[in-house]
Parts: sequence; structure tokens; C-alpha cells
Amino acid sequence: MNRQNQFLKSLLAAAVIGMASSSPTMGQFIVNGGVTSIFLDQQRWDNVFLTTVDSTSGTVAPVPTIDVPNDPPNLGYEIGLPISGSSDFQFETGPFNYVEGSIQHGGIINLTSALISGPLAFGNLSLEFDAGRIGAFASGYYIADNLALNIPLFDIASHIDISGTSTDLTIAGSGVWPSDPPVAFPNVMSLMRFSPEFVSGQSLPPILLGLDVGWIRTDATAIPEPSSSLFLLVGGLGLLLFRNNRKK
Repeated sequence: MNRQNQFLKSLLAAAVIGMASSSPTMGQFIVNGGVTSIFLDQQRWDNVFLTTVDSTSGTVAPVPTIDVPNDPPNLGYEIGLPISGSSDFQFETGPFNYVEGSIQHGGIINLTSALISGPLAFGNLSLEFDAGRIGAFASGYYIADNLALNIPLFDIASHIDISGTSTDLTIAGSGVWPSDPPVAFPNVMSLMRFSPEFVSGQSLPPILLGLDVGWIRTDATAIPEPSSSLFLLVGGLGLLLFRNNRKK
């Protein structure tokens, strides 16, 4: 029994050291997979931005088309971006609280624009948060390109709806459809708007700044952040030691 207790004490000490070297906050979760679905308003891109989507590569199926009440147009996502296991987006639940990190994606979107010389491609997009970007029409979340431009592309509009559990995370939108009567629809879409960095970096007309160019929704899977798992391990080892000592 003494040898068993000594072994358990050694494991407990190792777990405590691991907790000390990891994130100090418990009950956090980290994104490890899923899909982000986007719709690019092709009519607006073509009429205003003079741009068309030529092809995609490394993409997956988006979430199914979503119908909202009173028969407004279907919100059909067209492109699915796979969420990478290298994502380090961490959050707390009950209620949702962003901690740190970003959601990384695979996939490339190839475009042709009359306003930009040469080929244009977005890829390896990341969903990130910056409190400094929060404004009347911006939530602070944004989509950045990590393929060639390496700048924020789209700001996500302020009517954002985020829900997280121990196994999943949904970043979508909420709002009111302008029907008669108006219909509220939660957890459906988040509008994407051209970022200042993209408009200025590509020498585009200033009128494009903040223009709604599509919508986005993230459906991610999540697992406990490592320090949370260590917390459970420490609790289990402590319980075993307590029971063994009571048997003496």
C-alpha cells in the first residue's frame, strides 16, 4: 500500500507541476475542428467590386442552406473552409467568454478582379478577435488572409451570436428580417464587411470600406484546454490517495 501511495503521490506531483506550467485558468475549452461556411454575395462583388470567384481548392461542404421564417430568401452558404487542428482559439462557457487565440482554416478561394491587377487569392484564412476593432458596425471578430496578402480581409458585423459548450462552438449572427411583420432569427448569419486594411492595401475606392459582401458561420468542435484536463487528473489522484489512506 505504501508503494502504491508513493506512486500516486509522484503522479500527483507531476500533474501539479504540469498545471503550474500551463494556463492558470480552469474550465476553458479549445477549438480543434469543424467547418466555417461562407457566402460571397456574387452579384454585389460583380457589380461593385467587379470581381468573380473562379475556383476553390481544399474546401469542404458548407453547412446546409438555412431557411428563416416568413419566406425570405434562403441563406445558402456556398464554400466550406475546414477548421485546422492547429487552431488555438480558447473560450470559457456559461456564458461564453473569449480567452485568446484564433481559428485556423484550410482552403483557397481564387478570384479575378477588374480593380486589381494580376490573380487574387484568399487562403488559409483565420478567424481572430481584436477588441480594438469593435465599433458601431463591427464585433471585433474578423477574417484574415494568411496566404499572400497577410492582412484582415473582412470585419464581422456587430450583430453576432456566439454560443460555446464543452464540445462545440457556434459563431453565427442574430437580427431581425425586414419582413411584415419583422421576424427575429437568432443563430443564422453574420455579415462580412470589407476591412480598412484590404480597401487601402489594394487601392480600392473608399466607398467599398465597410460594404457588406457576404455572410459567415462557424460550427466548430471543441475539447477541454489542457490545464482543465490536468485539473480533473489532480482531483482523481487526490481522491485515490484519500481512499487509500482511509484503508490503513
